[in-house]
Amino acid sequence: MGLTIEGAKIGYDRSQMVNTLNHVHNNCVLHAQRQLRANLTNLRAEVRKCWAGQSAENFMDNMDHDVDEICKGLEKAYQGLEGEFKKVLAGLAGIDRNLIKKR
Repeated sequence: MGLTIEGAKIGYDRSQMVNTLNHVHNNCVLHAQRQLRANLTNLRAEVRKCWAGQSAENFMDNMDHDVDEICKGLEKAYQGLEGEFKKVLAGLAGIDRNLIKKR
């Protein structure tokens, strides 16, 4: 939604804000998570080539755990961003509703 007066646009575009959030989630958070997991798979293969024994297994278990924690942290950070966006959207909707009062 927006109002254009001689080239100046005021208002906000809720759908574009939602699209931006989706873009951040898909192209940042999910991409980073996929990269972490893919690189962990590669690391696991390389470790198996040169290291054997319980210490190697413990190392990989620790790496699995760390990647899981990082992925959870990325998702939690995104959820915080999403919550802030929703607050901004709600505030903008309230401003828009009350900008001009109906007579």
